[in-house]
Amino acid sequence: MNASPISSLTYKNDLISTDAPDPGCMFDRTTKKFYCAHTCNGEGALCTNDEGNFPIYSSRDLSAFDYVGVAQPPYTDGWAKDRFWAPELHPSPTGEGYVLFHTAGNAEGNLCLGVSTSQNITGPYYPSDEPLLCNSDESNPNVGLIDSTLFVDKDDGNKPYLIYKVDGNSNGTPSDIKIVALSDDATYVSDKDVTNHVTLISNDVNSWEGLCTEGPWVYDDRAKSGYLFLFYSGSMYNVVSYSVGVARSKSLFDGWEKSPNNPILHVGGEDSGFSGPGHCSVIDNELTDGDELAMIYHAHVGYNVPTVDSERNLLLDFVRINSEGWPEMVNADGTPSEDEQEIL
Repeated sequence: MNASPISSLTYKNDLISTDAPDPGCMFDRTTKKFYCAHTCNGEGALCTNDEGNFPIYSSRDLSAFDYVGVAQPPYTDGWAKDRFWAPELHPSPTGEGYVLFHTAGNAEGNLCLGVSTSQNITGPYYPSDEPLLCNSDESNPNVGLIDSTLFVDKDDGNKPYLIYKVDGNSNGTPSDIKIVALSDDATYVSDKDVTNHVTLISNDVNSWEGLCTEGPWVYDDRAKSGYLFLFYSGSMYNVVSYSVGVARSKSLFDGWEKSPNNPILHVGGEDSGFSGPGHCSVIDNELTDGDELAMIYHAHVGYNVPTVDSERNLLLDFVRINSEGWPEMVNADGTPSEDEQEIL
């Protein structure tokens, strides 16, 4: 934690009161600010934006966010053509610059994973010439890959790994969360055969998850609880029951068990101010001395609003690790907070 904590701060949801779905967030130690990028909020299902792709917001203390600009300038001559989704900002594992992971559709109409790099946290991020990874499973050729995240394993010499979702709910097949090793600078996957990649978890159609598990995020708590935590979302993003669950393991590649208390973040009753909470980033609050973790996520405003195109605003709530070694929301009922809250 930072040696100079900020205390007695509060926040009130929502923190970005406009369409800001799929937030990918980090704390930048250079600027000492929090940054979030999100799925571009242009017109239509293909989500185009004349200014560029992936709006970025910054915050000094998590009490409010300000628009900074777009991460990626508009470009039309690269591999990515549409559906610029689910960006995540991360410091480069090399210690120099930053990497941005995202989803996009290629010229053939397939959803693939991309990576862009920049020397500055706010960009511009320059895309690679080719996709980072596309589906190569000949037994399921029509399914895309989406929702990529970076995990750097400090217990393995800062080895970077790509964790992503197989978009199986798009064609009625399992929506696996998979992992594969990356190059040291996190910009290349040498093993592009997705059938070789390890599955960490998959959706249980007979549970709250239904057809979908997505939006993975791994938090390393091994130094305290002994566990890695895999936060993920289940159900469908455009319904009120979209929620956040968590799994844990002491090993990155196997032994993942889902919490018996899932989903840990979910909608309340029909009078709820927010519904369908999900696609979260879970990070340390570097500006306080507390052990609680900041969960930044999106949710629809109101209970009956969710549709394919309805806005998803950016919200914040906090997570703690309970005595049984499981993450739980500080907000005891596990629903998005609506009243003013203390920043922990």
